[in-house]
Amino acid sequence: MQVSTPSKGFIVSDRFEGMEEQDYTFKTIDEVIIPTGTSPQKQMEKVNSGTATDADKIYAITIGDEKTIETVTIKYRHLGISHKKTISTKGVQ
Repeated sequence: MQVSTPSKGFIVSDRFEGMEEQDYTFKTIDEVIIPTGTSPQKQMEKVNSGTATDADKIYAITIGDEKTIETVTIKYRHLGISHKKTISTKGVQ
């Protein structure tokens, strides 16, 4: 999982230890607790209004495998309620 700021953004890569990647923060998914108020819409509003700072954190999940990934199932808890969402990668390039 990448943890970054709106001004820095994310890197799209299949490596995690290259020269370009060393400037980005990668953590295992178990190391990250995403706080409330970090929805992409709220973050974009702050960026567009010029009020985003480096104290604002943004999050991205990087998934990769040697085989083609056709679906990803994300399980998470919000307000004590379990959720499950399956996303298809078919047609995404």
